[in-house]
Amino acid sequence: MNKSSLLLLSSCMFCLPASEPSHDIVAIRMSHDKVGKGGFTKQSMDRLKIEAKHGNPFAMNELGVMALSIREFHEAIAWFILALEIKSEHPTFNSNIAQAYKAIGNNELAKFHYEKAASKGRPRAMNALGSFALEEDKFDEAITWFQKAIDIDNKLDYVTNIAIAYHLKGDIDQAIIKYKDAAFRGDADAMHVLGLIETDRQNYDEAITWLKKAVNKTHNPKYIINLAYAYQITDNTEEAFRHFKLAAEKGEPSAASWLGMHAIDQQNYDQAIRWLNKAVRLDEEQADYFFALGYAYAMKGNETKARRYYKKANALKAD
Repeated sequence: MNKSSLLLLSSCMFCLPASEPSHDIVAIRMSHDKVGKGGFTKQSMDRLKIEAKHGNPFAMNELGVMALSIREFHEAIAWFILALEIKSEHPTFNSNIAQAYKAIGNNELAKFHYEKAASKGRPRAMNALGSFALEEDKFDEAITWFQKAIDIDNKLDYVTNIAIAYHLKGDIDQAIIKYKDAAFRGDADAMHVLGLIETDRQNYDEAITWLKKAVNKTHNPKYIINLAYAYQITDNTEEAFRHFKLAAEKGEPSAASWLGMHAIDQQNYDQAIRWLNKAVRLDEEQADYFFALGYAYAMKGNETKARRYYKKANALKAD
């Protein structure tokens, strides 16, 4: 699995919750009569504005959270700045403004405020700092931050992130330890990655075990097709075919292409055309799919369609 795939896998784990409000703020938040774009009541907003006007930094922070929730990032930053002018070291305020700065692409200020929150022992801020380091290929720094977060709160997301950091660093043994920790706690992505690692190591029985666990946890077509490839490698043609078909039916174009090529090998050109047409509908950018479809039509004697798809394949290759 390459770096971009691993970062994509982990990207959803890098965001912080909008706030950790105090109990008195929670008490005046949303009620059943939701109004407004962010789902907050006018009454609660008005009350917060009155409290903010009287210098309550928690009310200012909560108004920033409201703005953040409806993606009004600059307004959110303005409220968080007011709160920080009163309580500059407050970890929640720093975490919230860091999230807002990250949303507008100001990573320098985001890191500055995450570091202030991390210095107060906030594991989510440590995790966010780890994510920045990971994106910058600073794997040792990322591991350090993720481990600090884990030492405070052994949260699944943090464990998965440190596994990815070890993986990208090339420390596969440590990555496997952490992925297994995440997998035993029910993380399907970790199960899937363990299956891919064991496939690369040619430990196919173990790879199939992990990939089956991932598929049983969530029927992700990417998991299914990798299980199909593992079955193919081990010459379990029946299971490979069944899983390629399942992945294709769930919208995985490479699975439809494999089924089309398999049908060509069997000289079943009608079935090949059916699967390859599905493949090109799902992914119109793969020249090989169009070339194979053209070949299938040519073998059926339909030269017009064969030329059409050969031409499309050549155009894609030229690009």
